[in-house]
Amino acid sequence: MKLKRKIIGKGLGLGLLLLILWVGIVSAALVDNRDGTISDTETGLMWQQAETKLMKWQEALAYCENLVLPAVGGHDDWRLPDRYELQSLVDYSSEYTCLDQTFFPWVLLSWYWTSTTYTLYSRFAWIVYFGNGIVYYNDKSYSFYVRAVRAGQSGPLDPNDIDNDGDGYSENQGDCNDSDATIYPGAIEICGDGIDQDCDGHDLPCSQAYRIYYPHIASDTTWETEICLINTSSTNNIHGVLRAYNNNGDAVSQSMPLSLAPHARRQIIIGMEFPVPSEIGYLVFEGDSDHVCGYTKFFINGQYRVAVPAVLDINVDDIYVSHIASDPNWWTGISLVNTTSFQKNLTIVFNTGQSKTVTLTAKEHRAFSIASLFDEQKQPNIQSAVITNAAGIIGLELFGGGNQLSGILLKDKTASTLYYPHIASDNVWWTGIVAYNPSVSSCNLTVTPYTISGVPLTPQIIPLSGHEKYIGAIKDLGLPADTAWFQIEAENDITGFELFGTSNLNRLGGYTCVGINNTKGIFPKLAEDGWTGIAFVNISEATANITLTAYNNSGNVIASESITVNSHAKEAKLPADLFTHDISGATYIKYSSDQEVVGLQLNNSSDDMMLDALPGMYNLLHFR
Repeated sequence: MKLKRKIIGKGLGLGLLLLILWVGIVSAALVDNRDGTISDTETGLMWQQAETKLMKWQEALAYCENLVLPAVGGHDDWRLPDRYELQSLVDYSSEYTCLDQTFFPWVLLSWYWTSTTYTLYSRFAWIVYFGNGIVYYNDKSYSFYVRAVRAGQSGPLDPNDIDNDGDGYSENQGDCNDSDATIYPGAIEICGDGIDQDCDGHDLPCSQAYRIYYPHIASDTTWETEICLINTSSTNNIHGVLRAYNNNGDAVSQSMPLSLAPHARRQIIIGMEFPVPSEIGYLVFEGDSDHVCGYTKFFINGQYRVAVPAVLDINVDDIYVSHIASDPNWWTGISLVNTTSFQKNLTIVFNTGQSKTVTLTAKEHRAFSIASLFDEQKQPNIQSAVITNAAGIIGLELFGGGNQLSGILLKDKTASTLYYPHIASDNVWWTGIVAYNPSVSSCNLTVTPYTISGVPLTPQIIPLSGHEKYIGAIKDLGLPADTAWFQIEAENDITGFELFGTSNLNRLGGYTCVGINNTKGIFPKLAEDGWTGIAFVNISEATANITLTAYNNSGNVIASESITVNSHAKEAKLPADLFTHDISGATYIKYSSDQEVVGLQLNNSSDDMMLDALPGMYNLLHFR
């Protein structure tokens, strides 16, 4: 029998003690029973020694209840430990892991479930991280590890350990207001309200909160919206709150606290998680880090859908509407949000010389069709527009017709080189491109095509007048038959995007071609019902070495792979074909490269009715 003493709280300052939910100076003796169990003589608890597989919360409860340990003549009264019990194992004096490896030699530096449900949101439960002892909460649908316990009760150490408001924290654990369940160490801090929700000694100034916007939400009897948030950090948790606003900019529904472990992913169907989804005009996530990316998807099941990146940067200049289709077959809708605290008078100047004024009050959201600006009359001559006085405005445009729908964010960004990383042109698929010159000066576009192996083909020159747009199908460009991708270089900065569609007019997907080149990125969703296609183009002069990592929603690595792509070459495959190991448990893929590349993903539904496209998400995060 071997005994070892542990000291909880040794050598830690007050701030860190609050973060890890300190419980004072406590000693305990652990005993290895040599039968796969560990006894704690201080608390009277007996612990499972071995590690488990990843499980969801309900699976963890069932696993513990059905556990018999030791295998011969063992106990059958195992259960999932509560938050206090699991934290009683924490040894904060350890340099490597906070769980004593003398007794738990296979402990993983990861999160472990507790049986304690988070009081404010019953779909969350508390978890303990055995890398540094942090205790936090997360969605019960995520997968974490399990350590079963039996017998005894840890109980409060003194009356100040009693949690009076049911938020999971007592006064001894740093709760600075034990009569308010929204206030406790690590709570979501609401900026600028004069209340110290997280008990760190001060209110968070709104200037220190990082925001990611979902500028249009449609969730009613016809439409539904899916959003996603990914923590791109490899080391730090992200804590924040998702706030819902109506079209007037007033807060509606209950704010949703979110906590994401490193590389964790959170997907939300608005109609399933908000009590009155139809009143929501837009969403804002306020967090403690800018290491985030995400997307918004709008869809009508069985008909069509569109995906656009979440907004990470607010426009500071005029916004370019590079494509407008308003005729008997197509409609174009615009959605705008005024993120400022004052009224904005916007002028939409169309390529025809016509203009319309749109006024947005502070924080207001407005969605309208182009036809609605002209008494519901279609405007076939209008092809593009510039929105002036747009500093502080964010938004998107959607264009659709029949069973086809696509869209892009409305941005103030332009570039002298646009990348079109994929071409699909056969009996089933067509590819369309848009290149828009927002300047008053004319310019020439140089279109340089490349083969799949990176061989440059004969370039073409396309002249564009000021405020003119080039739009057409790939087949109309007359590019060589072996063109796999191409780039457009312009004398002036331009903007544009690429579209993929099917000849039966059932599917359409598009994405911006501005600022999508970088050395790292994320493909934020692997299709759950259907297929995902991924394409890489190496735009540099040297061979690109690309590392791919597939993660699940909890941020756990499912598989990693390294691939090489020659200079100006293209790699296009299904995700499973890029990895040598099974990635069926993955929900998204992160990539990094030693050269600049362009990444693209397409998601297609199993009924071949819905398609959406997104560029590598990191690219947009860093193109600020």
